[in-house]
Amino acid sequence: MTSTLSFDPELLRRYDRPGPRYTSYPTAPQFTPA
Repeated sequence: MTSTLSFDPELLRRYDRPGPRYTSYPTAPQFTPA
C-alpha cells in the first residue's frame, strides 16, 4: 500500500508560527506546603 502526503503550501505558511502556551497548574510561587 502506498500513501501520498499532499498539503497546501499556503496553509503551511499561514500556520507556521509559534502558538500560545497553556498551563493548567499554578506557578511555583503559588504552591503552598501541604
